[in-house]
Amino acid sequence: MDNFINNTSHFQINDARQLPIIIPDKDTLDKFEELFKQAVQIKKRYSNEVKLDNIQQEIDVLVNELYRV
Repeated sequence: MDNFINNTSHFQINDARQLPIIIPDKDTLDKFEELFKQAVQIKKRYSNEVKLDNIQQEIDVLVNELYRV
Protein backbone atom coordinates (compact mmCIF):
# COMPACT_ATOMS: atom_id res chain seq x y z
CA MET A 1 0.00 0.00 0.00
CA ASP A 2 2.89 2.38 0.68
CA ASN A 3 3.83 2.11 -3.00
CA PHE A 4 0.34 3.01 -4.14
CA ILE A 5 -0.35 6.12 -2.08
CA ASN A 6 2.19 7.73 0.19
CA ASN A 7 1.45 7.42 3.89
CA THR A 8 1.25 11.15 4.54
CA SER A 9 -1.88 13.24 4.54
CA HIS A 10 -0.82 14.80 1.23
CA PHE A 11 -2.16 13.54 -2.06
CA GLN A 12 0.36 14.01 -4.84
CA ILE A 13 -0.20 14.11 -8.60
CA ASN A 14 1.62 10.80 -9.03
CA ASP A 15 -0.79 9.24 -6.54
CA ALA A 16 -3.72 10.38 -8.69
CA ARG A 17 -2.13 8.96 -11.85
CA GLN A 18 -2.23 5.50 -10.28
CA LEU A 19 -5.99 5.57 -9.62
CA PRO A 20 -8.07 3.54 -12.09
CA ILE A 21 -10.38 6.26 -13.43
CA ILE A 22 -12.93 4.95 -15.93
CA ILE A 23 -15.19 7.32 -17.81
CA PRO A 24 -18.51 5.56 -18.39
CA ASP A 25 -20.49 5.80 -21.61
CA LYS A 26 -23.82 7.69 -21.83
CA ASP A 27 -25.98 4.57 -21.29
CA THR A 28 -24.09 3.63 -18.14
CA LEU A 29 -24.29 7.19 -16.81
CA ASP A 30 -28.04 7.18 -17.45
CA LYS A 31 -28.43 3.92 -15.48
CA PHE A 32 -26.49 5.38 -12.55
CA GLU A 33 -28.47 8.61 -12.66
CA GLU A 34 -31.80 6.76 -12.61
CA LEU A 35 -30.72 4.63 -9.65
CA PHE A 36 -29.44 7.68 -7.77
CA LYS A 37 -32.73 9.50 -8.33
CA GLN A 38 -34.70 6.47 -7.12
CA ALA A 39 -32.54 6.23 -4.00
CA VAL A 40 -33.03 9.92 -3.18
CA GLN A 41 -36.80 9.70 -3.66
CA ILE A 42 -37.08 6.58 -1.49
CA LYS A 43 -34.97 8.19 1.22
CA LYS A 44 -37.09 11.36 1.14
CA ARG A 45 -40.44 9.55 1.19
CA TYR A 46 -40.00 6.43 3.22
CA SER A 47 -36.52 6.10 4.61
CA ASN A 48 -37.04 2.48 3.55
CA GLU A 49 -33.75 0.67 4.09
CA VAL A 50 -34.82 -2.51 2.26
CA LYS A 51 -35.57 -0.64 -0.97
CA LEU A 52 -32.36 1.37 -0.60
CA ASP A 53 -30.40 -1.86 -0.11
CA ASN A 54 -31.84 -3.19 -3.39
CA ILE A 55 -30.78 -0.04 -5.22
CA GLN A 56 -27.34 -0.19 -3.60
CA GLN A 57 -26.95 -3.74 -4.90
CA GLU A 58 -27.87 -2.58 -8.43
CA ILE A 59 -25.33 0.25 -8.19
CA ASP A 60 -22.69 -2.22 -6.97
CA VAL A 61 -23.35 -4.44 -10.00
CA LEU A 62 -23.00 -1.47 -12.37
CA VAL A 63 -19.75 -0.36 -10.73
CA ASN A 64 -18.37 -3.91 -10.91
CA GLU A 65 -19.28 -4.10 -14.60
CA LEU A 66 -17.74 -0.69 -15.23
CA TYR A 67 -14.45 -1.70 -13.61
CA ARG A 68 -14.72 -5.28 -14.94
CA VAL A 69 -14.41 -6.81 -11.48
